[in-house]
Parts: sequence; C-alpha cells; structure tokens
Amino acid sequence: MPDIRFDDYYAIIPHPNTSSILLLKSEGGWTLPRATVPLSPDDGRWRDAFRINAAFYQLLGITVTMLECLFVSPFPGVGQHGSSVFVMSNHDAEWTAPPEGAWVSHETLKTLSFVIPEHRLLLETWLTQTTSSKMDGLPWTRDGWFEEASAWIHAQLHRQNLAATGPIEQTRSWFISSILRVPTTAGEVYFKAVPRSDVHEPLLTRWLSTQYPTFVPQVLAVHEEQRWLLMKAVTGEKMPPDANPLDYLPRWKTLLQTYALMQRDMASHMEKLLSLGCHDWRLESLAELIDPFLAELPMLLQGAWNPLTKEEQDDLLRLAPRLKSSCAELARLGIPASVHHGDFHRGNIIAHETGCALLDWAGFVGVTHPFLSLWVPLSDWGESAQKILCESYLEVWSDYAPLERLRAALSLAHPLAALCGALGHRHQIRHAHTALVWDILGEQEHLLDCLRSLFVLMGQQE
Repeated sequence: MPDIRFDDYYAIIPHPNTSSILLLKSEGGWTLPRATVPLSPDDGRWRDAFRINAAFYQLLGITVTMLECLFVSPFPGVGQHGSSVFVMSNHDAEWTAPPEGAWVSHETLKTLSFVIPEHRLLLETWLTQTTSSKMDGLPWTRDGWFEEASAWIHAQLHRQNLAATGPIEQTRSWFISSILRVPTTAGEVYFKAVPRSDVHEPLLTRWLSTQYPTFVPQVLAVHEEQRWLLMKAVTGEKMPPDANPLDYLPRWKTLLQTYALMQRDMASHMEKLLSLGCHDWRLESLAELIDPFLAELPMLLQGAWNPLTKEEQDDLLRLAPRLKSSCAELARLGIPASVHHGDFHRGNIIAHETGCALLDWAGFVGVTHPFLSLWVPLSDWGESAQKILCESYLEVWSDYAPLERLRAALSLAHPLAALCGALGHRHQIRHAHTALVWDILGEQEHLLDCLRSLFVLMGQQE
C-alpha cells in the first residue's frame, strides 16, 4: 500500500483591525478555514511554517504567517488524516472574505454551532491568553513581531549594501527558534531568532564566523538584546538519506579534520565560550552532573511515550560509577577541553565541492573533551567508513598519544557524548514551558534515545 497520509491544517485568522476572526459556513455549522496537505513520514508538520502559510495562501489568497500551534494530533497512519490548529498573523488588510466566510466577533463566537466542537474550546483558551500578558512567551508568537523583524532585516541589508529581491518568508517556527528567509542581490539570507535559553547562539556564531569563515555561515548582523542573527546562506547541499556515502566521504574527512583543528585552536578560548553561555561539560563538571541528572529523570520524563523500565533505571544507576571513571580516565590523556557542537548530524552539514560547513550552533553546544564531538557524525556511517573518518580526525591529535591510545580514548568518549546529548535534551525540556506538548514529547524521546544508547556503548567496552 502506498505511504499516503494527510494533514488537515485549521487556521485562526484574526481580522487585522477588529476583534474578530474568520469562520466559514458549512451545512453542519461553522468551521475554521481548513487546508489539507499530503504528509510524508519525515514531515516537520507544525514546525514547517512556510508550508502552512503557503497552504492558506493557496486556499484563500491571503498573506499570513504562523504565530503558534495550539493543537496537533498524533502522526496519522497510512491513508489517514492528522490535524493541527494554528494561530496566524494576518498581513493582508485589503483581503476580502469569500462568500461562505464571515468575520465573527469574539462575543458572537459563543453563540455559534461548530462542526468540530473542540475548536470552540481552543478558541476560548486562545482568547483568554490574548487578553492576558504574553511577555513571558516566545517573542515570535506575538502579532507584530514579524513586521519588527522584517524592518530590522531590511535595515541590516541596507547597511551591507544589499537589497531584498523578493518577500521575506517564514520557514520554521517552534519553541526552539523562528527562521525567516529572504532573497537578496547577493543570494539568499537567513534570519534566526532564538529564546533566552540559547542566548549564546547569535554571539557565538558571529565570533566563529570571523575565525573560520569557510566552516561557519557568514554572519551579516546580530541583535544582541533580541537574540537575532542574520546570515548568508551556505551554498551546497545536505547529504540525502539515500546518498552513496562514498560520494561524500572525502569531504567529510576534510570536515572532521577542519573541525579538529578548530577544536585545537578553541582550547585557548574556554573562558570566552563559557561566558557566552555554552554548557560547561568539562570532564570534571560532567562527572559531578551525573548523579543529580539521574535523580531528575523521573520528573523530566513524566508523561513520556516510552519511559524507562525499572530494569533500565537500575542499569543507569549501576552505570554511573563507570561513567565517572571514564571521565577521569579520559582526562588523563591530557587533551584540553574545547568546543563541542553536540548536534553534529548530516542535517546540520552543508556539503559543497571542496568540503563542508557546519550549521546550528545552538542548544547542544558546550565545552568538554574534544573527542565527544565524534559520536554523532560517525552514526551516519557504516563501520568501514567510520574507521576512515576516525583516523582522519585522530591524526590531528597524534602529538598527544600513539594512535592506538587515541582510539581507546575515543571509545571512552562515545558514552560520555551520549550523556551530553541527554543533558542537552534536559536543557530543552527545562526551557520548553512555552512549547506544544508534542515538542516536549519529542524532546523526551530524544533524551531516552541518548540514555538507551549508553547501554549499547558501555556494553561495547566490556
């Protein structure tokens, strides 16, 4: 059976000038505007703002951007429909509602019969929130934010003697970031806004781009107070899931060597990295975090889809002393702490003709032993390619110890890298009070994946 699924997008579209929203009249009652789109297994769903905005433009001819997602159903099965409800920002004051549509006042909503009764409850909740302060929420979920960000983008482009050649488009919006894209006279430019929990990202990316201009996206401007970042798009492509790895292997060898050289250089800038807000996962600190983290897990994983079994919880407690011992043993190698990207997967790597660039210096960036960075990128490769990439990376560190000892150190580092990954997802969950429940559940799943990887990686050392 073909893998065909759909999402039904429903939109709360406020009138730009009055306290009313757009509803459509049908035989069964009133409904929010609905756009149905095909859904792929790896679809970003509620995060894919560009697709959502385009769906309602195609349906209604109205220019909107997505503010927030109020509801999303579980991922639908083959042949089934999922559904989501979005609050939109209306940028088209001249738009006219279709004959079956009407701008309905907030007061009148209470008197209407809805085709989907649950939508009335969502509307009531949303109206209650809009009448209270949202200053503690994410800035990009407030009406008017898109216009403020767009004005800043145009001003920064002008300062760079650039100009937009098309409209600014919203590409992604969720609790971790809001991303906009604009075509310019010098190619595409990306804007990224991040929450307070990732305050380091704009400043760190700007600093790294000046030090490693071919390895990190070129930064055009930063707004420190707003945590805004404006970057030139990196030319190239991401490695497709079905790609022949041999076509990319030479560039990834260069990537890992370049990254290792950067780590050696950044080892002398640890205080700056920490002052910017990067996680302190230096081996001594990491060992001290283990017990408190394990004690916090029941709260962090409350409501998770696939929680730890009692046996897994006991196994984690038994692994704690070994993890601390690995920290101490790895430290004896004498390699200084350095920058750790932490989210070093193929989705954040742009391959071009001569090499690769590394994106997204966000919530998983920390300071720790350099070798911890290799676990994630190696997971994209088979065993033979892993060996080639390891040798390429370790060659940069060959003045510290013989290659055999470096390989053993890398084996010690992999479980600690999984631990840092889990700590990174703990950070996301802690700061996800504004997030949709499905975002939180997703972070919990990623945290659990990291923990369960610990069992496998520690078992390989026995």
